[in-house]
Amino acid sequence: MLDEILIPNLKIEYILLFLKSAFRLKQMERYMAGGSYPTIVESELKKVRILFPPIHIQEKIIEENSLLKNRLENERNLFEEKVDKLNKKINEIFLG
Repeated sequence: MLDEILIPNLKIEYILLFLKSAFRLKQMERYMAGGSYPTIVESELKKVRILFPPIHIQEKIIEENSLLKNRLENERNLFEEKVDKLNKKINEIFLG
């Protein structure tokens, strides 16, 4: 993969997941400055730590995230189907 060519033992997918994580967001909040539009300057950004576990751990995190996303999507589809069925029943009751 391209990420293995660019940085050995580092998965791009893992970096993206990490950057979106609550842990990373909490870190960033500590360094943000400003009132109505918080910002982070380069010198503060350099203080943010990125955790790089071994490649097999990164792959496990990526795989588990993918499984959870698929499960969530399936659950969402089932929920939408149930809502559609309920709406049809309600329409039948009120509209005949």
